[in-house]
Amino acid sequence: MIHIFMDESGDLGFDFEKSNTSRYFVMSFVIAENDYRCRKIIAKVVKKMPLRERSNFSGVFHCNKENEDVRHNLLSALGNDENISVISVTLDKVKYKSVCGENMLPVGEIYNSVCKTLINRVFEKDLLPHNEKNIFIASRRETNKYINNLFVDNFNGYNVDVVIAHPNTYKGLQIADFVAWSFFRQYEYESSKYTNLFRNLVVEDFIIKRA
Repeated sequence: MIHIFMDESGDLGFDFEKSNTSRYFVMSFVIAENDYRCRKIIAKVVKKMPLRERSNFSGVFHCNKENEDVRHNLLSALGNDENISVISVTLDKVKYKSVCGENMLPVGEIYNSVCKTLINRVFEKDLLPHNEKNIFIASRRETNKYINNLFVDNFNGYNVDVVIAHPNTYKGLQIADFVAWSFFRQYEYESSKYTNLFRNLVVEDFIIKRA
C-alpha cells in the first residue's frame, strides 16, 4: 500500500495590501511505500540533535519553527532516500486573481481544485500501483480547514483511502510539511536552497495560474 502524504504552505488570502498575505500557495505530496521509511528519516534527524534538544523534543517537527541544522539534516536525509517521490503544485495567486477577476471561485473550492490538479498529475505520471489500494494522508490541523466532503470527492474513481491524522501518527506528514515549506521558499523568496537538497526526488514541480 503506497502512502501519499500531503501538506501545504502559504495562504489563500487575496488581499495583497495585507503584509501577511502570500503571493503563492503551495501544495505538495510526498509518496512513499510506507510510513516506516519516513520514520527512519525522522529518527536520523533526532539522533543528530544535541542531547538537550533531543530530551525536549515533542516528537513532531514543524519546519517553520526549526533551526537550520534540523532543516538541513531532514531534507538531506530525505534526498538520500531514492524510494520516495515528491510532486508539488504552486498557485500564483496574483496571476489567478488577474485572470479570474470577479469570476474567482470561493476559497474552499480553489483549495480543492488545486488538490484535484495535483491528484490528477499523480495518476497521469503513473506514480501509484493500479492493482492495490493506496492511502492518502492529510494533517489534522487548522491549516486544513478546507478539507471537507468536496475534498474527499476528489478521489472518486481512484483506489485511494483518505485519512486525516496527526503528524505524530504518521511521520510522513512531518516530511511533507518540510517539503511544502521548501517549495514555498523557492517561489515566495526565490530561494532554492532547501528544494535543492531533495531535487533528485521531485517528479514534477509546476505553477498554475488558474485553479
